[in-house]
Amino acid sequence: MHQFVQEIRQEVSDLLEEISSDPIKLSRSSRSLDVVRHSLFRLREYINGQPFANKEEEIHYFKDLAPSFYAGLFYHLKEYNIEFEKQHGSPERVESLLVHELEATAKFYEYHQEFYKYHYEGDTRMDEQIFVRDRSENGMLDEVEVIMGPDFCVGCYWTARLLANEQLKVYLKKELDLLNQPQSVMPSVVGYGEIIWTDSPTDLTELLYGLHLKGSFNNGNADLKTIFAFFGKYLGINVKNHQILWQEIKRRKKSVTKFFDEVVDRVVQKSQV
Repeated sequence: MHQFVQEIRQEVSDLLEEISSDPIKLSRSSRSLDVVRHSLFRLREYINGQPFANKEEEIHYFKDLAPSFYAGLFYHLKEYNIEFEKQHGSPERVESLLVHELEATAKFYEYHQEFYKYHYEGDTRMDEQIFVRDRSENGMLDEVEVIMGPDFCVGCYWTARLLANEQLKVYLKKELDLLNQPQSVMPSVVGYGEIIWTDSPTDLTELLYGLHLKGSFNNGNADLKTIFAFFGKYLGINVKNHQILWQEIKRRKKSVTKFFDEVVDRVVQKSQV
């Protein structure tokens, strides 16, 4: 069993490493979530077909092996929901969601401080009560059992949440910093004169969509609404209909990248002088 679980863990690690090169954060989150879900499906199939030899083996599985997989599920599910909201919600709504999730991790710690100590101190006294599948001893809410499926075990769930929350806190704090970053850099442009966008709104749309797709802003985490609002404020142009302009760009017959083509031509000409 241990070897099988390690093989799956290595496969998941390799796939997540490959997915990390995807420049679109929402796509990375969705693909990562699929990988983790598939790994749990394989684990469940294996456990259902290979009953535990004894209680010690069951405890080892739920305490040492399974939690990291469920932690991946909990983390990537939260990450995907936040990245989806970033694509469709306002910056204010996204910030509210990030703060709420960060508070939720703190509350979980407050409610389960004793288990945190139990986990980090390597305690074993309660293993037979919390790391085995026994509904009479694991008095948890029904929705948790649905999440955990046939692998339901209160200790496994608590450990998985603990591991997921540690990773989630880092992600949430980073996202909050990135969300507030535009405000922190705005004063730096004051006093250097006015810069106005003098090309067409369509050209600006092509440029910002291209840079967004490349992941050039906030490590690929900035959404289009925020990008257009930021550049609109400091370039003196408000492109409210950028979605419509983008559709027009995509329908071009000669070249979809008309603006970029002109930029490349100018750069090449200048480099040859």
